[in-house]
Order: sequence, then structure tokens, then C-alpha cells
Amino acid sequence: MLFFLAALGSLLVDTVWIRTPPDAAVSAGAPEVHSVELSEDEVLVRSAGTSLAYLGVLQSSPWPAAGARQWAFRIPRHPRPASGRHPAVTEAAGVFVNGMPIYNQFAASSWQGQNLWHFDPVAGRPSAWSAHAAAPGLLEAMLRDSGRHSPLLGFALDGYPVYGPWGFANADGSGGLRRMRSSYRKRAIAERTAWADGTPLTAGQSGPPVSADYPLGTFAEDYEFVAGSGDLDQFNGRFAVTPEYPQGTYAYFLASDSAARLAFPYLLASEFCGAVPRPAELRRTLGVRRRVALSAGALDAGQPSVLDFSIADRRGDRLRVLESVHEKPLHVMVVSDDLAEFDHIHPELQSSGDWEVGYTFRHAGRYRIYAEFTAPGEDTRTEFFDVTVDGPPRRTVPLVETVWRRAATPAMAATLQTDGPIVAGRDVELRLLLRKPGTADAVEGLEPYLGAWAHFAIAAQGLRTFLHAHPLADGEAPMPPDCTMHSHGAVVGPPPSEVRTVVRFATPGLYKLWAQFQVSGEVEVVPIVFRVR
Repeated sequence: MLFFLAALGSLLVDTVWIRTPPDAAVSAGAPEVHSVELSEDEVLVRSAGTSLAYLGVLQSSPWPAAGARQWAFRIPRHPRPASGRHPAVTEAAGVFVNGMPIYNQFAASSWQGQNLWHFDPVAGRPSAWSAHAAAPGLLEAMLRDSGRHSPLLGFALDGYPVYGPWGFANADGSGGLRRMRSSYRKRAIAERTAWADGTPLTAGQSGPPVSADYPLGTFAEDYEFVAGSGDLDQFNGRFAVTPEYPQGTYAYFLASDSAARLAFPYLLASEFCGAVPRPAELRRTLGVRRRVALSAGALDAGQPSVLDFSIADRRGDRLRVLESVHEKPLHVMVVSDDLAEFDHIHPELQSSGDWEVGYTFRHAGRYRIYAEFTAPGEDTRTEFFDVTVDGPPRRTVPLVETVWRRAATPAMAATLQTDGPIVAGRDVELRLLLRKPGTADAVEGLEPYLGAWAHFAIAAQGLRTFLHAHPLADGEAPMPPDCTMHSHGAVVGPPPSEVRTVVRFATPGLYKLWAQFQVSGEVEVVPIVFRVR
């Protein structure tokens, strides 16, 4: 009997799902759960993230363009609390019983696109959570239902169950029923110049002052956790007896207030209580630079690998929030030691708190990997790592000045021009004239790429120097020498016939410039080699 009770919760994660109707053709857009695959340690739930069983606002994607896709949720059958740093909630926190992702509602949109002050999309429509409003979904209806314990809504990615707002008043199942109260509250602030944990922000990273247009509660960062002020902990859950777990389990709850309105952080907060398994892979540390570490598995030419960046804050904890600059929080550039190869890639935050990106090195040999990011309250910085890729060696490509400083791709041609000689130690304006190949006509289909008309990476022979720059906007003056590598030119007006930036070269010698453009949805890279006197 005791074994049966202990196993009951494990069986639920296998059987609770709303399945695709038997007569429906299972396709990428078919509603509900497509399949449930069992193993000893986990259940794999597959769906397209579409459903006929509407639960309510929280199952809606905060990304307006999000549509049907192939979701694969791995739910542990034997969850356990996390040890040490708790995993971060990224795009999705779990899965509802109808196959819809439990989205991280705060991840999609932020003030000025900086990834620092994240809009709360639910707070803008409080009437939807009124006990007297029409109930468009099951979640809203649950706010009024006090006759029974809320049903199981789904599972978080750490394996713990997710319930509606009504739970037993006491963790042992006694005391009747009540709505579960969040322990988060709005901060007593008038200016948004720091986070609740005390992290100070620079002037450019601060949010808008508290006002009628941006009242408290507009952003997720407007809240602070106050232990003991509600029923739920910092993860928005608690250990409690539930109808499905008579022996007790840790569970997340739909937080609400005394007026039957949904309360921040709704279902899950920014971290999981439990451990979130990740695929086992042998990784080795390739380098540590100040507070940044790079690790990866085997690096073999032509074979996919995963680059893993761990970034620490001043306290030594994993830094999970970086300012988005040109639409991405982390820019990584890969350059071969002879400058023959170049790539610009963007790692994404994982639940582990690390930043990962898949990459395939085309050839064996030595590469330098540059990681550029802006931490909250800090200036932009770039760290680099030297790695060796195994495989048959490639012949070194000699670095030779580009004839007429002109290079082309099938979609465009670019010519590098300056107002005078390129001399080390001086500010130099570089201009790239853009044309349709073989003509004097404008480039067709030129589009913004990562928030700019172009991105420039410039490396000196021998990788003595590396610069990452962006175009100046029309009429924008050159920036001070210590800032020229990171101009934030705005994308305005029609596609330009030329792009320009201002840089300062520390030493003379040969340099290679890679100019990245987007033409008709494809990224084009124009390489030009020139000499600095």
C-alpha cells in the first residue's frame, strides 16, 4: 500500500495528458499531446503547442509570431530538489496537460529591447482575472471555484506538478481550502535604477521612472520576494499534500490575491525548485578569462559541437541576464588564426545558467573565439579564448591586400573608402560603398541585420587586435576613441548606399574586415584586407 501511494505521483506524469483525438491526423499543427514515451527516469511528451482545450491567458505565447512547432518536453519521473544554484526558467517552464507550453511570460519583451526590464504581459489586462469577469478559460474559472482542491494543470520541467490556485490551507492537508498567496510584492521605488537584489544599473540600463504610463507592476523587476508574506516560496510553490499526492510533494500553484485576481509571478518564478536534467556530455574547460569560462566536448573538424559559456557576476553566481545589444545578449565571433575563416554566432541562455550555442568548425587548426557582452551595471567587454580543433590540417591561407579594396558576393559588392590614409593611432572613418554586383545600381533587398544596416568585425594579422563595430547613423558624430568599437547606429530610413564607422587602430600592419549584411533574408559576409600605415 505504501509503495502504491509513493508511485501514484510517478504514474500521473504518464497518464494525465489530453491526447490528440484518435481520428485526427498527427502533423506539426495537430492539437493536444501527440505522444508520450516512457523510460525509467523520464517521460517524453511531444506536441505542437496547439490545443482545442483552452486553459486561459497563461497558455498563450508571449511571442506573437509563435505558431505550431515540434515541442519535446522531458519530465523527470522522480523529481528531486536542486542542489546549489537553482536552474533558470528560460522560454518554457513546463507543459500543461493539453500539450501547451507553460511559457515564461516575462521573456519576450523588455524596455527598449535591452533584456533588463521585462514587461509583464498579464498585468496589462487585469480585468481578465476578476472573479466577476466572463471566464474565457479554465484558469480563470478556477479563481472562483473554492469547492475543491484545484486540479493538476501540468508539470514543470523539473518534474514537480503544477496546480491551480486552490490548495489545502495547511501543508498536511488540513484546515480547509484557500487560494494560494504569492510571497512577492511590489517594491517601494520611484526610480528604476537598481534591481531588488541591489544590483546597480548604469544610466543607460535604468528603466523608466514610475509613472502613470509605467506604474509599479509594469515590469517583472518591479517585484521583490518577501519570505513568509504568503503561502508560496521564492519559486512560487511549497511542499504540501494534494489529492494526487497523499504522501505530499513539492508543487507549484497559480498564485492569486484576496480579490480573486492572479498575482505575480502567476505559475513559476524565475528559477525551478528542482533539478532540471540535461543531456550527459563529457565537457572540458577550454579557458577561463576573468569571470568567463568556455567549455565544450571534443572539437573535431566537420563534427557538431556545443560551446558553453559560463559568465559570473561580481558575487561569483552565474550571470543569467545580459543586456541585449543589437538584439542579442551575447555575440560570439569565431576566427581562424590565419583569418581565412570567420563566423558570428549567438549563444542562448540554458536552464543551467550557462549560454550555449551549437557550432561546427569547418577545418582543423587553431581558432580564437571572442565573446562580447554587457553585464548589468557594467560596460561592454570582450573576452577571447584560443582553441585547437582536431583533424587533418588545412594549408594556411596567406593574407594579401584586397585589390582596389573591393569584394563581392552574389548579392552585393562593397568598396572600402577613406578620406585619407589609414594610419595607426588616429580615428579613421571607414566607408563601404554598396552596389549591385557588376553595376552602379543600389543593392536589392538590403535589410537590417541584428538592429543595424551592417556589422563589422576587424582583426589584425596574428590576431593582435580584434574590433567589433557598427555603422554610424546618418548625421551621427564619431564616438570617443574608447567607444568607437561599439556604435549603436539606429536603423532609420530606406536602405543606404553606403555604411560608415569610425575606428582607431593601435598598431600598423595588415587587417581583415568582415562586413556582414542581410540581403533578402540571407546574411552576406564581405571580406576586405587592407594595410594600416
